[in-house]
Amino acid sequence: MKIAPICIVCFLMLSLAVRAELYQQRIQGLHKVRILEEGPASYIERLELIRSAEKSLDIEYFIFKPDLAGQVLVQALKERALKGVKVRVLIDKSPLAPPLGPDVAFLLSLYGIEIKYFNPITFLSLSRAFHRTHRKFIIADGVRMVTGGRNIGEEYYLLKKDFAFIDRDIYVEGPIVENIVKTFEAFCDHALSKKPKVKSYHRRAVKGDGKLKLRHRRIKKAWKFLLPDIKAQQFHTNIEQADNGNRMLSPTLTCQDMEFVSDRPDPGKNSRLFADVFYSELEQSKQKVVMETPYFITMERDQKILDNLLNKGISLELVTNSTNSNNHPMVSNVLNRVIRSWVLKGLKAFFMTARRPPCLYCTEAPVANEKVTYGLHSKSTVIDDQKAMFITFNMDPQSQLRSIEMGLFCHDGPALAQELTKLIEGHKQVSFSFDEDGRPDNDLGLLQGTNLWEKFMYYLRYFPALVMGPLL
Repeated sequence: MKIAPICIVCFLMLSLAVRAELYQQRIQGLHKVRILEEGPASYIERLELIRSAEKSLDIEYFIFKPDLAGQVLVQALKERALKGVKVRVLIDKSPLAPPLGPDVAFLLSLYGIEIKYFNPITFLSLSRAFHRTHRKFIIADGVRMVTGGRNIGEEYYLLKKDFAFIDRDIYVEGPIVENIVKTFEAFCDHALSKKPKVKSYHRRAVKGDGKLKLRHRRIKKAWKFLLPDIKAQQFHTNIEQADNGNRMLSPTLTCQDMEFVSDRPDPGKNSRLFADVFYSELEQSKQKVVMETPYFITMERDQKILDNLLNKGISLELVTNSTNSNNHPMVSNVLNRVIRSWVLKGLKAFFMTARRPPCLYCTEAPVANEKVTYGLHSKSTVIDDQKAMFITFNMDPQSQLRSIEMGLFCHDGPALAQELTKLIEGHKQVSFSFDEDGRPDNDLGLLQGTNLWEKFMYYLRYFPALVMGPLL
């Protein structure tokens, strides 16, 4: 009779070990990798991945906007579903970024496409409102994938007229992808993943005709979203012209030692895994760390880790947004107060301006549009010119404490690390750095490039940013 409790404990420990292995796995084996640096190239790669799928498509995103970028991809998914491909989509249901609507999801279900929302918020679940899945990928047939920093939205592919993200993805083909599919299935089966609630479209007795007409108009709009139209076709043409075959200029490299790490879907500290592994990798660096992140708001733990690296004489470089290029202005209020102290400690900081960086994988230099503000959104790290890390993790409290993050680490890929370093060096060309006194080396100040209104708003946010910093 005493054996039963022991067996239960052993079973629980074994279950936890299996779960841990599911969300952190390191595989020795051939992986083909291509860096997708330019937005149009990355979008075309996603389309090609969808069109070439023969058995399955597994898709997970933090943001999947119902704009033209989303529309063209959804139409491609519909076409593959008609060919018998199993399509599953998981989208974060953040109240701040409305995803594809339930009406579109209902129509897609008629084609056999399964769409679920992760953690939809109601009044009773406000306590977990910031528990979001920040993971991003498209996986074809369980062996090929695109992952990285980009969501689905026009601004991530350099075709937005006023703002565009400078971002980075990678194409990966190899055994590690099969493990990522297993985590996707675990997320889809989790209690927080819900099927969209769809209202009835059948005629029934209601007060007045307004409600009926609204329903018909809504489903008609959703149906139009699934059909090719002039705007969607023009978007497709524009993005192919913008790419102009540049997608194939990115070299295919290999990685024999690939590791995948992801947080678990459950809320709470015990589900946080990625940040621990990421910072452990930083601590093991011997000579040099180059980090690129759109937001840099440090907390006590990472402050100690970065301080220790600098005290050991390790070269530590940071490429991030300036006030002019940041899409979250309050982040700059927090960063600008502390950057000088970091530089004086030895951090080599580079603040991206709102200009477009040079294109390494282009046959000809793209025409810069002065009306567009370019903001950094890529998240990558190179350690000791040997280890290349492609992650969804931002160096801010939201990623560390609340968002579900993931990443791929190539542990022994000097060629890949060298290629990634070249791309980051290109971003430095449109950045300003700091002198020995910790001030911008071009004497233009931290607010350079901002107009009078933006400066006014910056100082207006000064005191609120003191309070809001830990929540960003």
